Amino acid sequence: FYLMALTDLANGSPIDELEKAIHYYEVLEDYEACAGIQRAIDEVKNDTLTTIKKKIDEIRQDKRNS
Repeated sequence: FYLMALTDLANGSPIDELEKAIHYYEVLEDYEACAGIQRAIDEVKNDTLTTIKKKIDEIRQDKRNS
């Protein structure tokens, strides 16, 4: 969920849409999803778009190497 949320934010999705997703997953009691989405939101608030895109690329590269 973290990578998907980070990618959505990097592609221009508004934070409030992801906050709605957090509420949805809270209702389902999927707290891992909530934590991943919240982590992405927190990082976007503190990082530049270039830094976020670099993180996405690093995560994808790590998954390919696993």
